[in-house]
Amino acid sequence: MLIAETAPSGSAEAAIALLCRTFDVSEREVRVIRAPYRICPLGAHVDHQYGTVVAKAIEHAIHLAYVPLETSEVRLVSDEFSGIANLDARAPQKMQPGAWDNYARGAIAALTARDIQPGGMLGASVGGRSRSGLSSSAAVGIAYLLALADGAGKTLSATDLVQLDKVIETEFLGLKNGILDPAAIVFAERGKVAEIDTRACTARLHESPEPLSFIAFHSGLAEPLTPANFNSRVEESLQAAQRLSEVAGLGLTAPRLGDVPAAVFDVHAAELTPLEQRRARHYFEEAARVQAGVGAWQAGDPARLGALMRDSARSSVENYEVGATPVRDLVDLLNATSGVYGARFSGAGFRGCCIALVERDAIADIVAEVHPAYGARHPQLAELSWVLDCGSADGAAREL
Repeated sequence: MLIAETAPSGSAEAAIALLCRTFDVSEREVRVIRAPYRICPLGAHVDHQYGTVVAKAIEHAIHLAYVPLETSEVRLVSDEFSGIANLDARAPQKMQPGAWDNYARGAIAALTARDIQPGGMLGASVGGRSRSGLSSSAAVGIAYLLALADGAGKTLSATDLVQLDKVIETEFLGLKNGILDPAAIVFAERGKVAEIDTRACTARLHESPEPLSFIAFHSGLAEPLTPANFNSRVEESLQAAQRLSEVAGLGLTAPRLGDVPAAVFDVHAAELTPLEQRRARHYFEEAARVQAGVGAWQAGDPARLGALMRDSARSSVENYEVGATPVRDLVDLLNATSGVYGARFSGAGFRGCCIALVERDAIADIVAEVHPAYGARHPQLAELSWVLDCGSADGAAREL
């Protein structure tokens, strides 16, 4: 089991080499976008309800090398998928089930809807590892948005990028996402954690007096995340918000749980169905954990932050009712291991990674203990697993 050697990372040099090898272009013409992955220590499953989240970008990233074209032709290659994608930036775009270029299609559609006519380009992406749970989908979407807008001579603000990526995810691909993923990727600053207001689309950045170390441990499970198994939880959360508004006489129109005061839930929880209670309880308890977590980060208190992450993992299983058995097992193993302050799913736990706040000097020992134990339960998945050392990074930007 090797740390970081099989990690989902790339480099500008590798992207440039792939682009030039595939399309026979000169390196002098090439531009490069870097879009990092992200981890979210706290704020699980609340962004679509206007909850506040805590996230940071990590060093591992997607790099997109590209050459703008004067035509509308868009030709793309990826180190993760076979074949060359051929698109027309001026043609209407539709999602193609199973197509690896859907995020490029979505980026073209999102920009066009904002009256930004994207230009053509030749592009090559490296570092992509879909279904990892570290928001590679948002990273690649943002990379395409930046490159296509650059080819059209347009500059996109951080807020523009967040909103446009949400269009890709929600309107083009049909997921009911909030803005956690793109906001974490574009607002990030190295060495800081972002406290993201998902209603206002703003972020406050916080430093810690002590360096805090995270790892991402991939379960090896890479089943596709379908809109149904994600969207159902969102709908149930919305139902809980609507019921609270009704029983408390708030009179809210299409409320989200972020529109409902926590005190209203405390008073009226018994009037919800058991399922609605669980979804609302997760939201309001997670909101409190986020605020406590910001304080723990600012105080440089990994024990406190880790305890909150453990509570978040428990609530994700018990109240939000997500997580496939292998990923649940992995987070339990991590939380039972010396040197781990706390671990939780990265995402909904239907696949992908667990993230853990760890003692820096204990990483090798943690991996040496957890990987065999996980392999005893899920040997085939353990063969596909990998571990990332999640160093901090700046947000998405053009590098070259």
